[in-house]
This record gives sequence, C-alpha cells and structure tokens, in this order.
Amino acid sequence: MSRGICRTREGKTLIELLVVIITMSAILSTAGQMLYRLSRAERAVRDAGAIARAEIRLYRTFREDARAAETAMLTEVDGRQAIVFSTATKTVTYRATDEAILRSAEGDGGTRRDSYRLGATNSLFRVENDRFAALTVKPRHQTAGRAKAAAGEFQILAALGKNVSTGSPEGAATENGPVEAARPEAMSPAETSQPDGDTPQ
Repeated sequence: MSRGICRTREGKTLIELLVVIITMSAILSTAGQMLYRLSRAERAVRDAGAIARAEIRLYRTFREDARAAETAMLTEVDGRQAIVFSTATKTVTYRATDEAILRSAEGDGGTRRDSYRLGATNSLFRVENDRFAALTVKPRHQTAGRAKAAAGEFQILAALGKNVSTGSPEGAATENGPVEAARPEAMSPAETSQPDGDTPQ
C-alpha cells in the first residue's frame, strides 16, 4: 500500500511581498497626508483665536487711550502712518505694520510697548474734526496656497475725551462682514450709536 506524502507550503513569494510593501506604503502615505492636514487645521484655528483676542485687546486699549487723550494727531513713524494721543503727562502712539498694530506709551512711568498681531492686513488711521479718532483694518489679498490667518474687516471709532458706545455687549470693534464666535459683534458704522452732541459732522 502506497503512502502519499503531504507537503505544506511555507513562506511567501516575491510577488506577495511586493503587494504587501505597496499596500503599506499607500497606507503610510495617506496617514502622513492626514496628519499634515490636521496639523495645518490646528495651527489655523490657533492663529484665528490669537487674532480674535488681539482684536478685542486693540479695541479696548485704543478706545481707552482716545478717551483719556486731550489731542490726537496723524503722523508717520519709520515711514508708516501713525496716530498720536497726547495728554499733559502721557503720549501714546499707534502705528501699523504689515501684520500688526504697534502701541508705544511714554509717560512718567517710562515707556511701554504692545503689539496686536492681526495677520496680513492694511490699516488706516483717521482723525475727524479733532474730536473723533478712527482705525479701519482690512485684510490684504494673499496668494492662494500661501494664505495665512488674518483679521476680517473692522473699524474702531472713539471720541477724544469719552467713549463712543457701539452697543456691543462685549465692547468689541465695529465690523463689516460675517461674525465669528470669538470675534466682535458686527455693526455697520451707520448703526453705531453715539452720545448726544457727539455726532461727528
């Protein structure tokens, strides 16, 4: 009686190994792209939050400085437009750069400098009738694929010697455009309420 020999197959062929390697490469490549996109999204959210906080800080300090000022004057600092709020004992200067508003306060206590990073924006200071000071910020056009987080368009209007109420519960900057959760409440300049007798001519 003949007895059959049972042989078991062991190991993998070269083609099977190549299939496994290609599959693993595709999985790792996809995972790497997903991690990169998640990292960019996280950075964008973090930058947007920082810009929103900078907007609120700028709004509050700009209005406080205008309220305390006796005079306001437009000038240039290092070739950049600037506005200077002055009192008998203190001088506060705001100037615009490509991505931030810089504040410098000089007084009896020395000099203090602050920076409000708003991303790629264009800023314009105005003084109206020597009674009102205004700051308008607009996002600057950026090349597609290289765009960075930037503040949306907004305007801050303040009266020299007193605050001008915007009706915003957070006391946030006047904005034209969509409202984001961490951003100031949107209002058009025409809707900005002002104290009696303080309406600019």
